[in-house]
Amino acid sequence: MDIVNGWAGGATIKKPNSIPSTPAKYCVQQATGTSATSNNSHAVTWSGGLGIGTGLRFDASVETGYDTSAQVKYHFTAKRLLCGSKGDPGGTPQQLVVRT
Repeated sequence: MDIVNGWAGGATIKKPNSIPSTPAKYCVQQATGTSATSNNSHAVTWSGGLGIGTGLRFDASVETGYDTSAQVKYHFTAKRLLCGSKGDPGGTPQQLVVRT
């Protein structure tokens, strides 16, 4: 079991190859100028196959760390929906997605 032993902040915006599915029942409306803080998600695993030009292929996966004191804060500069991929944003959403 890996243990989180630090936190590094940054301001890089990463765009995933595809947007996670978020059922409408797991979306809540956020008004312009409001904020939402999350500190209650489970670790998420991404996986996929990798290969090199010689035909050699292998599978790899990466799992996000989990720390009960970590927080992510969203500030909304426009009216948006905050959605969870597997549950309500205020419960256990797994992944949070902001939608228009």
